[in-house]
Amino acid sequence: MSYVKRVFVSLFRQPIKTFVTFLLITVIGIVVSGAITVSMSINRTNENLLRSIPPIVSIDIDWDALWLTNPDAEAPEQLTTDQLREFASFEQVETYILNHIGFFQTHFLERVVADRWIQQGEPQQLYAIGTSTPNIAPIETGAMVLISGRQFTQEELKNNDEHTSPIIVSEEFAIKNDLHLGSFFSLYRYNTIQVDDEWVWAGLINYRDFPKADVNLEFEVIGFFDVPINLELLAERYGQGGYHFSFEYQSREQLLDAFFVPNWVFEDLENRHIQQQQEIFSSATIELPDWAYSIEPWLPYDMFFILYNVAFLDEFKQAVEPYLSEFHTFYDFSSTLDSLSGTMNNLNDISNFILVSSIIASILILGLIIMLFLNDRRKEVGIYLALGEKKKNVAIQIFLEITIVSLIGVTVALFIGERVADSMSSNMIKAELLRYEEESIEASFCLGAYCPGLAHLGFIGSRLSVDEIHETFDVSLNTATIIIFYSITLGVVGVSSLLPIIMILKSNPKKLLL
Repeated sequence: MSYVKRVFVSLFRQPIKTFVTFLLITVIGIVVSGAITVSMSINRTNENLLRSIPPIVSIDIDWDALWLTNPDAEAPEQLTTDQLREFASFEQVETYILNHIGFFQTHFLERVVADRWIQQGEPQQLYAIGTSTPNIAPIETGAMVLISGRQFTQEELKNNDEHTSPIIVSEEFAIKNDLHLGSFFSLYRYNTIQVDDEWVWAGLINYRDFPKADVNLEFEVIGFFDVPINLELLAERYGQGGYHFSFEYQSREQLLDAFFVPNWVFEDLENRHIQQQQEIFSSATIELPDWAYSIEPWLPYDMFFILYNVAFLDEFKQAVEPYLSEFHTFYDFSSTLDSLSGTMNNLNDISNFILVSSIIASILILGLIIMLFLNDRRKEVGIYLALGEKKKNVAIQIFLEITIVSLIGVTVALFIGERVADSMSSNMIKAELLRYEEESIEASFCLGAYCPGLAHLGFIGSRLSVDEIHETFDVSLNTATIIIFYSITLGVVGVSSLLPIIMILKSNPKKLLL
């Protein structure tokens, strides 16, 4: 009888030992399967969460870090547009968007959210965000929703010299002021005239009781946007009285009184302001410094970069960091997941510990069981060898017996382990996320009027809810998980069988028959 036939005869001749081996391998496989499935699932969850982050990053001075280090320290120089455009040429960057920003004033329109610093009779302040592209990035990335109307055309991004600009406002601002698509309204912008007080006191320049240079511009409403936010979730997270102080809520409120216009609006108003200022300087009775006749436009701006993929974020930061001071920092949406990294790492460490422990324990236990079973078959092995069977064939027979039982047990364990891992890991991650939620609520408050980052440009990077994160937790089996599982479990069986097989190869038939 060939050794292959003896394999199946032996398995059915000793059903109890075969079943015990099968049961032991199945239990070991379930533990290994669960640990591998959880570890792979955590990795896939991290990838899913990462893919949900818009690949957007901006660079600015970290004022908090600067003031905490030295309140009297001078701020580092702002990055120039030429430097930022150089960063935009890096291979990780798909495109960049430059936004001019600033405030406009009005006596006729009302804010959605009252400004407590504005006294009665003073103009209302409205925040303006410029755009260099026809489509507004926050709308394109889903941070905002275009409720009705349209975005800008390429032609509207050019100055028409008529001092009339298209504008996109929030839907709530439109309702508050009875604005419709096609409505026209005017805003103005005042700028302090840069003169030396001594000139005025000495009568060297006619100040004309005109400390502000007001420039007006007419706007046509072409679209309404909204900033989606889950108030029920915020109330659940912070409490009914607390969510008003949350970063997400305050950022949204600021954006309700903001609007989007082409960048040329800021350039036009600044140029007209400079003209007015030079007209005032022209009344000076003495020769003024050279700077008074060559005033450069001052246009505050923010630039952010859109990467090809959020996976390039760390690579882009490493490429840019050599050009930055110690007080420059990056703002991006990956910070919304930073507080989750500890939770995910804890779960991954637990699953890896279980995996390593189960592998070591499996090798020892399975090796011992195989040794004990082979010890009961000493005479059987001795007879095979005494009858002239090659030691190699006997070793292959033993290995095939173990492998066949292992394949069946491992296959059963794979699906049972996946179900067990799904149930246990799902509960574990939800418990960990709830703990993370409770510990990080306080850190999410933003009590000041300004929250640094991307929110002032229309991007609100709120923390994900427990349910949103939990939905990304993917415990399903895939090809990679199955290959890794079979490789590890069959590797454990192979290592466990190694010592008994070596003993067979080195055994003496006479001693086995004694």
